[in-house]
Amino acid sequence: MSAQHAPDLQPELQDNYPEPSKEAYKWPDINLEDLTTPKLFLILLNARGRNPPSLFVGSDNDSYEVGYLNGKISLISLEKHTMMSTGRDNAKEYGNIFEWKNHREAHHWFISGRGLSPGEGSA
Repeated sequence: MSAQHAPDLQPELQDNYPEPSKEAYKWPDINLEDLTTPKLFLILLNARGRNPPSLFVGSDNDSYEVGYLNGKISLISLEKHTMMSTGRDNAKEYGNIFEWKNHREAHHWFISGRGLSPGEGSA
């Protein structure tokens, strides 16, 4: 976990800023600096502890976008498959991967944005 806020953006904003590790591009928008503030830590615990992971899929996936667009991280490719996390609130269903030829709705989920490519879902 990164020590400071937005380590993935710092090289773009400041000259001579050291390049963060690839992991810094994959973490959701949380860092040690934020967690040292008791109120923010309690807000995080409350939000993540009382809501299913599927509620955070969109914002968590947005967190890797800077690294992907700058070529710092790459996504795996698994063509004609869709990963479903949205609306999946138990461990057996969350993150399941569906092949388009074996599941009629999987392609529609991907095109509509309800589902993700497996590379996006596992970044």
